[in-house]
Amino acid sequence: MLFIACESSCDDTDIALFDSDKNKVIASESFSQISLHASFGGVIPDKASESHLSIIDHLYLSLLKKVELTNEMIDCFAATVTPGLSSALLIGSNFMKAIAWDLKKPFIGVNHLLGHVYSVCIDQEVQFPYLCLSASGGHTSLYYVKNFYELFLLGKTADDAVGEAFDKIAHFIGLPYPGGPSIERLAREWQGNDEYQFPRLKNNDCNFSFSGLKTAVIYAMVERKRYELKKKSWLIPLSHEEKISIAYSFLEAVSDILVKKMLSGLYEAERMSLPKVRSIAFVGGVARNERIKFSLREVAHHHGLYFFSSSSNYCMDNAAMIAFYASKMYEHDAKNIIDAGYSVPISPN
Repeated sequence: MLFIACESSCDDTDIALFDSDKNKVIASESFSQISLHASFGGVIPDKASESHLSIIDHLYLSLLKKVELTNEMIDCFAATVTPGLSSALLIGSNFMKAIAWDLKKPFIGVNHLLGHVYSVCIDQEVQFPYLCLSASGGHTSLYYVKNFYELFLLGKTADDAVGEAFDKIAHFIGLPYPGGPSIERLAREWQGNDEYQFPRLKNNDCNFSFSGLKTAVIYAMVERKRYELKKKSWLIPLSHEEKISIAYSFLEAVSDILVKKMLSGLYEAERMSLPKVRSIAFVGGVARNERIKFSLREVAHHHGLYFFSSSSNYCMDNAAMIAFYASKMYEHDAKNIIDAGYSVPISPN
């Protein structure tokens, strides 16, 4: 069966075609809005929605032309329906839903977070059950994933998502958006020790918090009389060496926090008497970070577990993961999906 999906939950428009018989992503078309939002240091919802609306039809027709297919040859349509920017989600989901309705074909609404959780399975055979750390600009969550249809939320962020923390700290010290890649590139230049020793979370549960770490970075500069908090301005601009040192210390703190939470997840799964974890998975935009990936791989190796991470193309928001998981939803509940005409996704929260 051929599944075509749209992902428009935030600042990228993406269309992808997945063949469930071949278990393969056939093609995709995407448009990035990074340059659009870079000058603001973050995503502007209204501008994101306008961009989705202006490009979605072109991307869809371009993909069909590339694979030499017509609408009638597609078996099922899908789109991200939650969570995300509401106006952006409506553009992608209504576009796909309208085509499905016109052709009397099924439409499947997919939860964006589930797309990320199972993105690691698109092009590799992951060993279930696995612990999945999903880390992006909007969400940071830890799941116990039993199979394609059963998962348990072990913990989530209470405030800033880890990707959001990267963006804010990058903006604070004068690095370009998006913050994650900028901080990682700069941190690689540091040759010394962890100069700042930013605080790590002390609690042993599976929940995340990054607002305190973000504040610690700011107060470290206040204590050194480099930054005036009341006026929110730099007294003395940071040198390149100081930026490198902050980036390194911040990245080390984030890495340690995520490792600790993964270990907490292993203990929690054991405490809940769940089937023994066989693998550790790292997904979402932050999964492109090689420093954090190395740390989590070490955790897996130490505990005799497999380690999996989404391919680079599937770390960021993408329609391939939406089409892939739509095919799993259809496989699991085809009759109800066909009868209803569409399916509202289960929530991993």
